[in-house]
Amino acid sequence: MKVQEIIDFLRKDSYWYDHRCSCDHILIGRNDFEVDKVYICWVATLKVIKQAIENDVHFIISHENCFYKEGTTLPYNIRQFKQIKKELCEKNNITIYRCHDGWDRFPKYGVCDTLNEKCGFNFIREKTTDFHSYADIEEEYTVKEIAQKIANALCNYGSNHVEVFGDEKKEVKRLGIGVGAISDTSWMYNKDCDCMVLADDGYTNWIDLQWAFDAGIPCIIYHHSINEKPGIEHMAEYLSENISGCKFTYIDEGYKFKTVDSTINE
Repeated sequence: MKVQEIIDFLRKDSYWYDHRCSCDHILIGRNDFEVDKVYICWVATLKVIKQAIENDVHFIISHENCFYKEGTTLPYNIRQFKQIKKELCEKNNITIYRCHDGWDRFPKYGVCDTLNEKCGFNFIREKTTDFHSYADIEEEYTVKEIAQKIANALCNYGSNHVEVFGDEKKEVKRLGIGVGAISDTSWMYNKDCDCMVLADDGYTNWIDLQWAFDAGIPCIIYHHSINEKPGIEHMAEYLSENISGCKFTYIDEGYKFKTVDSTINE
């Protein structure tokens, strides 16, 4: 199967975004490679690329940009490792396709809906175009109890914790949740959420957390990669169910976060 055929399938019927104006495109390589094995990951780290080389895999689908960022004044360290990755891909005929905007909101299997299901509350995502959801909490749950439930749900994706900012004893009636860097605290506030679940790079400490604190709205915080990885794993399942003659494998790129607690008592 050609790389472009797989890309076309992922884009098929994705009316909620225009791939011509999105970041979903081939980052390196060619679209006419014939492939029978595909790696799928949150981001194609050097670890993933080297594993692809070892296992004769020539197509990687990466949710995030594996070349860090674009620009003409990038620091040397970023340019250095960007070049290392590109040379490995070129030498070994590896194509990397970024599948981001289309997959975040993909119904059922995508990042938003998979995260909602994993967390175990009855979240409502009103429109396919939405990045955010909310759940009315009918049972008695405190912020800390919700945080524990989410931490348990996502512990297999590279983190042994979530963080709580604000009153952990507050009872929650409506919970808001967002994915990745697009987490929008104003959206959740306008939906009357009294607790918000945010990705670590989806808010500003000095703006979003400050006004949330002033408003008395506790926040549960997890890492960007941790809340998106379940949906990326689901992509491998979705493609395996719908495309024959090609093996799709979810690969752990190595992002791991652990807490080191202070030995000094507060």
